[in-house]
Amino acid sequence: MSTYRILCVDPDDADRAETAARIRSDLADLDPVVETAGSLADAEAALTPETAAIVTEYTLPDGTGFDLVRSTEDVCPDAGVVLYTDTDPETIDTSELRGALAEYVGKGSVFGADRLTQLIRTTVESRAQASYPLPQNETERVAALQSYDLDAP
Repeated sequence: MSTYRILCVDPDDADRAETAARIRSDLADLDPVVETAGSLADAEAALTPETAAIVTEYTLPDGTGFDLVRSTEDVCPDAGVVLYTDTDPETIDTSELRGALAEYVGKGSVFGADRLTQLIRTTVESRAQASYPLPQNETERVAALQSYDLDAP
C-alpha cells in the first residue's frame, strides 16, 4: 500500500487540528501521513514531491491558498488541492487557476467535512493510479528528460 502525504494548511490552530484529525479518522484505511501548517511559508517548506493532496484555507497570514497552489506546480504538480474555507466563493477569482483546484468546499456547509474527505480519498487514489506515457524512441526520451531539466545523454 502506498503512503499518502496530505498537507492541511489553516492559520486557525483549532480548525487545523480538527481538519487533520477528521482526515486521519475518515481515511484511516489509507493510513495517511497528515502534516499541518499555519502559514504559506510553513506550507511551502512542507511540500515534497510525495505530497498527494493539500487542503488549504484561502486566507493565510502571509498569502492565499492560491499562492500555495502556484507553489505546488514546481514541487508536487500532481498533488490535488482542495480549498476548504469560510471565504465566500463569490469573492474569489478562480479563473486563473482553472484545473488546479480539485474543488471548493465550504467549512460551514452541512456536509462540508464529509465532502472534504471524499474529495481527498478520490484525489489520492487517482494520483496513485496516474501514469505517464513512455517515450516511443530515444529521441522522445531525450526530449522528455530535457523538458524536466534532468541530465540527458
